[in-house]
Amino acid sequence: MGGGGSLAANQLDFPVLARLAAHLPLSDGVREQLAGLAPQGVLSALRLRWQGDPAAPDNWGVSARFAGLGLAARDSLPGLGGLSGSLDGDERGGRYRLDSRDAHIDLPEVFESGRLAFAQLRAEGGWQRRDGRLEITLDSARFENVDAAGTASGVYRPQPDGAGEIDLQARLSRAEGTSVWRYLPRVVNQDTHEWVRRAIRRAEVPEANLRLRGALDDFPFREGGGEFRVTIRVVDALLDYAPGWPSIDGIFGEVRFEGPGLRIEAARGRILGVALSEVVAEVPDLDAMPSPVMRIAGKAAGPTAEFLRFVSESPVSARIGGFTEGMRAEGRGALDLRLALPLKEMDAVHGRWRIPLRCQPPVVGRGAARAGGCRGRLRFTADSLSMPEARAQFLGAPARITARTQPDGVVRFDAGGALNASALAAVWDLPVADHLSGSAPWRAVVQIDKGATRLEVDSELADLSSSLPAPLNKRAGERWPLRVRFEAPAEATAKRPPRTLTLSLSDWLKAELEWPANGAPVRGGSVSMPQRVSPCAWPSVG
Repeated sequence: MGGGGSLAANQLDFPVLARLAAHLPLSDGVREQLAGLAPQGVLSALRLRWQGDPAAPDNWGVSARFAGLGLAARDSLPGLGGLSGSLDGDERGGRYRLDSRDAHIDLPEVFESGRLAFAQLRAEGGWQRRDGRLEITLDSARFENVDAAGTASGVYRPQPDGAGEIDLQARLSRAEGTSVWRYLPRVVNQDTHEWVRRAIRRAEVPEANLRLRGALDDFPFREGGGEFRVTIRVVDALLDYAPGWPSIDGIFGEVRFEGPGLRIEAARGRILGVALSEVVAEVPDLDAMPSPVMRIAGKAAGPTAEFLRFVSESPVSARIGGFTEGMRAEGRGALDLRLALPLKEMDAVHGRWRIPLRCQPPVVGRGAARAGGCRGRLRFTADSLSMPEARAQFLGAPARITARTQPDGVVRFDAGGALNASALAAVWDLPVADHLSGSAPWRAVVQIDKGATRLEVDSELADLSSSLPAPLNKRAGERWPLRVRFEAPAEATAKRPPRTLTLSLSDWLKAELEWPANGAPVRGGSVSMPQRVSPCAWPSVG
């Protein structure tokens, strides 16, 4: 057999051949290769000839048809299964044709899932030696499975000391967006695989393209010398980019894997009821250590109330004490979105947002505090809130408001303005307002800590005069220091009622009220006027 030989068979069963190998005049190397490849399927019309050692013949020729052909993956070579077709050629070159159903290709060194399954696979190509190197060509291929359908063509040049070189193009005419993660190569780390698998919740993919060129040992070509690019056009996609954050829905754009990185560009989309534009999500290096970081940037325009809802439904809400829960805003605004997502530590999401508040007809408020005509900018990070300055109308007069998150996590608002008697009369249709004149500068502090609210309002009332009957009559220039304190604990206890209000006016009026948080009537309180009238007390109710 060392000088050469030939083999012809009308039909040959590979599993039978593998079992007979021990009884054929084959070298130990050939027997080992046969056992490692675990061949399956049936050959028909086989014509095989060779010259020299069968394990490494000087020349050879083969022609055959095959059905259900299968080979195990071995020595960096892909595994095969369910392939049907024909081949005809020799060591100088030849042609092959595939026409298979329910076939698969195993690429455990390339893909995390390992196996690519095909409901249909049709292909034509050949092989030839060019400048002493084997070159395998794929002239055309059509494939279809549950995840995708498309075409491909390319060239592969094996190398004995490496993974070889490839020049491949593929185009998908249909793809299931939620299965993209299955086709990410192993060079993309496990954290990114998991993020892609979990984040893409829905996506229609009318078109996708692949370009892969270069030495596979250099993939993904960080230093150049090759090209790796996958572009995926998506329609009406749903991206759940981070646990606990509002999803981005209705995405129309493109997902691009290029070199070592990932980039998502969306011309439009939406978060909650807000329209998005110019959205870009990018990971420069999917294999970065200790964790690849995705950065998301975008713009949004829509109802200001939806922006506050975005904050309330994200982890930011808990980190700023639930401040935006219960806040109302009317009118429209804009948002600049900036997020950084460490794909290995999704709880460490950080970012910033700027929400301009321009409310017409404007109302922004939380609980009993209401402000209109607001104009300002709320700034959020993943764990803080700030508002450098906002202007609003409060009780008919201008007011200034600033806000920040303190180091202990408490959200603090500082406000100030001047209470104008004539403006107050226009806002409040009460007879008492007709007896007031002048103005009264005031300042207020609101602190919100994990659902608990504390309000402090102070004014000297020096420039305000009153023609009300005694003891409420007052001349301009008299200082009647007014102190108002309101507290609403996050949770009521037996010793700490849900809401309390204390008020003091100069040194002659003090009042304290308390009532449940469920809107029930005042359940108790007291009023004392030590200098001007006899003290009185309100009995507890209920």
